[in-house]
Amino acid sequence: MLASKLVFFYFCVHLDLYASIWTCTIETMNNETAQKIAEAIENHPTETPSSVALKTGIPRTTLGRKLVGGTEFGVYEVARIAIALNCDPEDFLPKEYRRVTETKNVA
Repeated sequence: MLASKLVFFYFCVHLDLYASIWTCTIETMNNETAQKIAEAIENHPTETPSSVALKTGIPRTTLGRKLVGGTEFGVYEVARIAIALNCDPEDFLPKEYRRVTETKNVA
């Protein structure tokens, strides 16, 4: 199940990156993603930036720089962090980049 979510996540991000119409800028997406990941680590009952860095294979200094928006997160890094925190990678994306899950009832 998680593997299929990660594949879908990767596919959606690549579609959005190549779309011709943007609803928010890449810089906004990166900053918001970094903020959401930082909050998820801070609010996690057992994980710290150091433990997430260790579990994901991202060097601690690199993770720290990414968490403050110094450099952007790659798709695979976001996926590995989501696995380390046991959450959906889509949780870290701005709402403009999330898949639509609403369905309309047809009467």
